[in-house]
Amino acid sequence: MSGTSSPQPGQSGPASAVGEALVLKERILNTLLRGCSILGLVVYGLVLTNLYPRHLWGILTAYTIGYVWLVTITLLRKIPYTFRVYSFLVILYVIGLGGLFDSGLSGDGKAFLLVFSAMACLLLGLRAGMIALGFSVVTMAVVGWGMSTGAFPLPPVAAMANSGTPTEWGASIAIILTVGMIIIVSMATIMLGLTQSLDKSHELITKMEGQQAGLELAVNQRTEDLQHRLVQLRTAAEISQSIGGELNPQALLEKIIHLIQDRFGLYYVGAFLVDEDGKFAVLKAGTGEAGAKMLAARHRLEVGATSMIGWSILNRKARIALDVGLDATRFNNPNLPLTRSEMALPLIAHDKVLGSLTVQSSSPRAFDEDDILVMQGIADILATALENGRLFQETQKNLDEIEALHRQYLSEAWSEAESVMGGLHVSYESSETRPVDASVESIQIPLLLRDQVIGQVTLETNAGSLSAEDMAFIDSITTQTALALENARLLEETQRRARQEQTLNEMSMSFSKAFRVEDILKIAVQELGQLPSIAEVSVFLEPADNQAAVSSVSSGSPSNN
Repeated sequence: MSGTSSPQPGQSGPASAVGEALVLKERILNTLLRGCSILGLVVYGLVLTNLYPRHLWGILTAYTIGYVWLVTITLLRKIPYTFRVYSFLVILYVIGLGGLFDSGLSGDGKAFLLVFSAMACLLLGLRAGMIALGFSVVTMAVVGWGMSTGAFPLPPVAAMANSGTPTEWGASIAIILTVGMIIIVSMATIMLGLTQSLDKSHELITKMEGQQAGLELAVNQRTEDLQHRLVQLRTAAEISQSIGGELNPQALLEKIIHLIQDRFGLYYVGAFLVDEDGKFAVLKAGTGEAGAKMLAARHRLEVGATSMIGWSILNRKARIALDVGLDATRFNNPNLPLTRSEMALPLIAHDKVLGSLTVQSSSPRAFDEDDILVMQGIADILATALENGRLFQETQKNLDEIEALHRQYLSEAWSEAESVMGGLHVSYESSETRPVDASVESIQIPLLLRDQVIGQVTLETNAGSLSAEDMAFIDSITTQTALALENARLLEETQRRARQEQTLNEMSMSFSKAFRVEDILKIAVQELGQLPSIAEVSVFLEPADNQAAVSSVSSGSPSNN
């Protein structure tokens, strides 16, 4: 009988329908062996009781060896499956053959040969079952021919079973063949259906595993996308926080481009700003060695369609190149040979294009539409920060100019006050007698009015006698003194201007009452002569040809002429 070349049950390997069928067959074999071992013990006892008194030692020895071998293949499951099956079938065949010789057609030999064929089909397949059935039929034919011709001795009950009649043997063989065919075909059909069912189950499992793998892949891809977006959002928030604390445009650009490169793992990031004429985008910040080289070379790109930077500035839109080799508008930069994907993002603040931000990756198709949204949001925040920084610097410059003008005004005002009022100096000496051996320390404290020195306070005190608290108190006094002096100066200036306004009003009234030229001139020189810094006033009226004066009026101080 031929076996099968299929994998043996219990061997490691991928699950398949054939493997599962073999596992099932091995389970059936184990169950049959256990049952036969238990029932065989009872049969062996009956056989021993029957054969021992008759002294049939050969048959008894055969039964003993068969039963021991049956128990052995039952317990030792490490024995290969095929060997165990053949051993079991041999035992069945030997029992059947012994039954034919012992009892002929009236015994159980026919049944064992029939079971032998059925088990071969069940455990080894349809082909093995058909071979076993044929072998059983040939065996019965040989035994029947031998007993019919007298070549084999008839069993003791031959007369009762007609074992010596060829017709009876032929009929028994036909019955065995028919029943065996029915059993074998039925079992083969059942096993074929079982195998097909297992095949379909295996295909279904494989399909479900494929779908599950696809779902897991999709879930992992979606998880990676979500994690990528989360990193982008965190980076955008971090950039927003970093932007809020920096007002220097150049320092802001340097900080942001390096932060973008580090967080997104990019090959290169650069920032361009439009020049005053609006014709070129000038590189102001770039990452890495390539950025340093381009900054040193004062790299710039024309605003227009000759580059992605120029295009984004001109059209006020972001532009993406998933494969830079296929983008005709991209500027081929020899300093960045590894660039495969690029995005150009306009920097727009208050509807004004300030420049453009370029982000580049060494991987093709590294960006998508979601990346454009996130990066453009970062670019908008950066543009707003740049514009705020520019406005801050402009405002600071204006404040510095105002403070400089104010300091100049204070300096001129106090210089004028000093010239008018003369040197202002006040001293005070304590009435307490200072010890003769005490060392004197002179301390000069400036009188500061809005960071402008308008005077000085000199203190003479014993060395080391002033504490930090005393110095803070003195600073408060000098500050209040400077403010009070400024208020007094402003009051005097206001009063002086009020007197001047009053004088002008009085002169206007006097001029309205005078009708002669000489009277008008006298009023004018009298009012001018009252100024504290005027010693003498003279007015001459001369004709256009520079001839003799028509009229002359003069005024002196303290008397008027």
